[in-house]
Amino acid sequence: MPNIVKHSYIRARPGALGRARAHVNYIHFRSRPDRVPGKAAFFDAYSDNVSGRTVQATLKEGPETGVLIHKFVLSPGPNEIDTTEYTRKIMDQISHAKGLDLIWFAREHTTTNHTHAHVIILGVDRQGRSVRFDRNDHKLMCGEARIDSSVGGSGSIAASTGIQFPNGRSDRPVSLTT
Repeated sequence: MPNIVKHSYIRARPGALGRARAHVNYIHFRSRPDRVPGKAAFFDAYSDNVSGRTVQATLKEGPETGVLIHKFVLSPGPNEIDTTEYTRKIMDQISHAKGLDLIWFAREHTTTNHTHAHVIILGVDRQGRSVRFDRNDHKLMCGEARIDSSVGGSGSIAASTGIQFPNGRSDRPVSLTT
């Protein structure tokens, strides 16, 4: 199975903080069977024990304009790969490639057939610089990626649901596979 990267975002506008908090709650509480006693649900670049409250509080530090948060789903492919380390490696690579000190949190889900991590990236980095992602970033995160044309038609960017989106729309979910 190839590695997969999916991306969408929430724009900073009225109601965005509520939507971002709902997303955090969804990935935090959705997969109760994978919770490990004594371990917080989230991890980041530095810790395996980041609480949901910490993530929620950090959302308030997001920008008032532009993108509040980016939402990624990263799957390393084979379930034998450590998803936490894989996620940290990918986030470190993209942070260095973009020259940004990204603020991100992730939650591993193991209750599906394919282990994956939900990643939340704040719309500004630690220095207050705007964070944006484009197709080249998606390709970097996925290795030598290609746009999955089997889902939404030739040349389109498509979500794994099979919904077809117009070419070039970066405000829609993106599904890339190697």
